[in-house]
Amino acid sequence: MWDRNLARIDSDKATVEKSLERVIRLARYHLRESRDITRLEDSNLRLESQRRDEDVQCWRDVVMVMRDFLETWESHEQAKARSIFFNHAGSGIEDSL
Repeated sequence: MWDRNLARIDSDKATVEKSLERVIRLARYHLRESRDITRLEDSNLRLESQRRDEDVQCWRDVVMVMRDFLETWESHEQAKARSIFFNHAGSGIEDSL
């Protein structure tokens, strides 16, 4: 999903950059207004910001999953250790009876 989102953002960014190049050429000959350039540059910056946000969100999700995994693994290991302890302690009680 992360790759797909980044691919879409990159595609949109490429489209904006092509449009920006065309508008810059047209603006030189006063066939487009300079505010059109500003709008496209702003769009380009927003897409780059969105790309960074996707990266941050992806890593945040990975960290949360890893944290949950480690907590679950720790609980499992503790339960396993208790089980071994009780099995070992229980066999010692039966031997003394």
